[in-house]
Amino acid sequence: MPNSLSGQTGKLGIMYADLNGDGQVNNGANTLANPGDLAIIGNSAPRYRYSFDLNFNYSGFDLGIFLQGVGKRDYMPNGPYFWGANGGMWQSAGFVENMNFYRDENSTMVQNGVLGVNKDSYLPRPYFNTSKNQQTQTKYLQSAAYLRLKNAQFGYTFSPQLLAKIGFTKIRIYASGENLLTFTKMAKVFDPETVGLGGWNDGKTYPFSTTYSFGLNLNF
Repeated sequence: MPNSLSGQTGKLGIMYADLNGDGQVNNGANTLANPGDLAIIGNSAPRYRYSFDLNFNYSGFDLGIFLQGVGKRDYMPNGPYFWGANGGMWQSAGFVENMNFYRDENSTMVQNGVLGVNKDSYLPRPYFNTSKNQQTQTKYLQSAAYLRLKNAQFGYTFSPQLLAKIGFTKIRIYASGENLLTFTKMAKVFDPETVGLGGWNDGKTYPFSTTYSFGLNLNF
């Protein structure tokens, strides 16, 4: 961690706590004996994995629901997918979520009429070629806990009495959906189920897609 008491922190940049009281903010010798101002603030390992497989049947109708989730996981985002500006202009992103950064009346984008004033922003003012605002910290530590409706299937099986008249032993129609709903407090640009699987930077793993299918089962 660089010394965050000087350099390009800028107005309303992130201020890091001097935990060891030595007048500067850094990682010391980067050892257990001398960690500087580093402290454990979370755990990226998924804890309390759970799932529910629910099935209901009534008068020919059937409903199957499969839910899964993680009860607790901490994740610190990195790279342009979360921060927007990261490195140079070719290592940056411009998603809607990235635009929620600090801007006052003197900001170039405000003066040029590109964006409006935003003093109550979620993200700090972006800077190229520095990661001072993006060190691991409690402010932007994400909760990667989630509950997801992985699959739901609704079907109807016609009565045997009706089928006997047309030469079938079973006819069932159904509709099914995958990854239908996700409940999480994580930033919307991430899929909590795949985050952290894309190598050294976020945004390199394609999120799970919502898919729908319809089917017909026929038994003679």
